[in-house]
Amino acid sequence: MSPPAAALQVSDLLADAARGHANGRKEEHRLVVRGSIVRDAIDGYSNEENGRRNGVSPDTVRLWRLRAATAEGTSRAFMDSRRSGRPPQVPVETRAMLIQIACDRPTPELSHARLDARMGDLRAARDNGRRAAKRARARAARLRKREAILRERGDRAVLNRSRAEHRKASREAERADCSVLAAEAALASTRAAGAGARRAPCFSAVWTHQTLQAELERQTGTRLSRSEIGRILLCGGLRPHRVQTWLHSPDPDFRAKARVICELYVEPPPGVRVLCVDEKSGMTAREDLHPVHMPSCGQGRLRKEAEYVRHGTTNLIASLDVQTGEIFGRCMARTGPGLVAFLEELVAHYAEGEIVIVCDNLNVHKGPLIEAFCAKQGGRVRFVYTPLHASWVNQIEIWFSILQRKVLRHGSFSSPMDLVAGVMAYIRHWNAVERRPFRWRFRGDFVEPRVGSRRTHAQIQGRLDAGALAQAAA
Repeated sequence: MSPPAAALQVSDLLADAARGHANGRKEEHRLVVRGSIVRDAIDGYSNEENGRRNGVSPDTVRLWRLRAATAEGTSRAFMDSRRSGRPPQVPVETRAMLIQIACDRPTPELSHARLDARMGDLRAARDNGRRAAKRARARAARLRKREAILRERGDRAVLNRSRAEHRKASREAERADCSVLAAEAALASTRAAGAGARRAPCFSAVWTHQTLQAELERQTGTRLSRSEIGRILLCGGLRPHRVQTWLHSPDPDFRAKARVICELYVEPPPGVRVLCVDEKSGMTAREDLHPVHMPSCGQGRLRKEAEYVRHGTTNLIASLDVQTGEIFGRCMARTGPGLVAFLEELVAHYAEGEIVIVCDNLNVHKGPLIEAFCAKQGGRVRFVYTPLHASWVNQIEIWFSILQRKVLRHGSFSSPMDLVAGVMAYIRHWNAVERRPFRWRFRGDFVEPRVGSRRTHAQIQGRLDAGALAQAAA
């Protein structure tokens, strides 16, 4: 029998790490065992006793004693050594090139056919601009001669009209020259893009394993299998075939407008009813041609034939009461007079109190008809508009999605009147059974107000007044 091993001498940092692994309740089992071996070796247990305590052989104890004594750091003392394994079949350079290609987008717009078509359009635009500029300059020259004749005659009225036409012709010539310059610049950039393409164009706007395989072979001469390409991309956390979209609001006053709407949702001023109004257009009355197959044993899904017949469309104009979740809707034309008729019914339905209507920037939501309607109400109704390209701030869009899922998506309607009846029936059911205010959340870059905060209703009312003045000035 070999003499007992001396107590293991290690740094305090490594000893603390060993005791941490040995006492860890959420550590990997192998780390717990290795930490216990090193801890017992530090405490002076022999290799045989250490192995019995931890359920391993004395050789395993000797291995981890040696690792702990020669380790360069605390983490390396408990980790497996690097193993040789099978030599890599794909060089590191090829892997790096594949990842570089996947991180750059394909260029279907650089195909020869699309480049030729685009350059043909730009040449036509350039030639049309040159002809328009030539015609405008010729007309301006004729008007200049005419002005000289009218100046000699002293006809002031005709002379002023001729001068106005001359200025108009000069502006047309300037615009045509600008269009010619823009077309020539676009032609030059298109030629440069086609000449400086780093890779052959493909017809897909996103990478697939097949297109990556072809592009990698073209650049490096190495052909990898599609499964190997998928494994390399998975190791890098890349999914070039997945596309995530978003909508950016170009409104420079996005924060201020969104803040006002969020404050109206969370803390409406006393006595003010906040209504979200919008249209759901193009609701199609689709009728299924074949009966729906209900679920049965062995077939747990409802099956539906894809073929249908269209019987026409209709539009829904609806409002959502933010405080109560009540829906008021009418199916009517999506026009200015139709919207005003709906607003008249809406105001009659909510006969008491001030009304603030939140809506988007559709053209029928603004203009003389809306201004006349607001003037007729004597200041009782005011409009607050969402930022540009941010109609999702309007809570009525949430209810429209519920209507789409529950009524429209899988419904079968024999006529537009049948569709209107189904929609109005669901509105009555919602108000009687499912009505509730939405727990709407805005995950923007400013802190949304909370109920009970120190912001006063007078401050919110002041922001509403400022927004109304800004819209009136615009």
